[in-house]
Amino acid sequence: MHALFRSARYEALPCSRRLLLHQRVAHTLAGRAADDRVILDLARHAFAALPLGNAHLAIDACRRAGDFVSRCLGFDEAARYYRNALDVASGIESRDDALCCELAIRLGEALTFAGDAEGRAVLEQAATSARRLRASELLATASWALSQFGLGFLGLFDPFVASAAEEALAGLGPEPTATRARLLLVLAAEYAGSLDHHQRRQALWAEALAVARQLDDPVTLAHVLAAYQW
Repeated sequence: MHALFRSARYEALPCSRRLLLHQRVAHTLAGRAADDRVILDLARHAFAALPLGNAHLAIDACRRAGDFVSRCLGFDEAARYYRNALDVASGIESRDDALCCELAIRLGEALTFAGDAEGRAVLEQAATSARRLRASELLATASWALSQFGLGFLGLFDPFVASAAEEALAGLGPEPTATRARLLLVLAAEYAGSLDHHQRRQALWAEALAVARQLDDPVTLAHVLAAYQW
């Protein structure tokens, strides 16, 4: 009954009054934005306050809310926050294409982990945007996200993922980084079913392992060893 009463009272408010109330709550919560305990409420009110409220606050709050919920494995809810952030970032006058691409990758990952087939299409679009922007780091992130449930780890060749990973790898350069190690794993998985690429596949695994050990990064090393065992 309380929920019904609250909903009825809310719907009875004029739209302008609702926007103003959401804006006031968002403004108050923004002073505590560093506290994860308020980030979900901040994201909800900041988004609901638009177009009257602060668009950049809404984007950042929705992105952080998506990250928070993803860490709790709430991927359906995380996808909603990321979609809200992307919708706002795509529609503002000072549009940042790199930010939109980053948000699209997070949205695609959340959808994929939630079992939503739309995730693949969103990630492909993000990879295409990263290519257009010549943003190797973003392209690498999209390639890794695509590969997690892609054909490569099923032993089948995925030309889109392979070409994206090859392009990202060339753009990153030879510096040993966790991103480079992950890309090497992606390509090794893509070529796993090809006898013609046996030697290159072995070289990719070996370099990924060497990079992970050089970085002294246990997470990256775990990725490499798990993929190698597979």
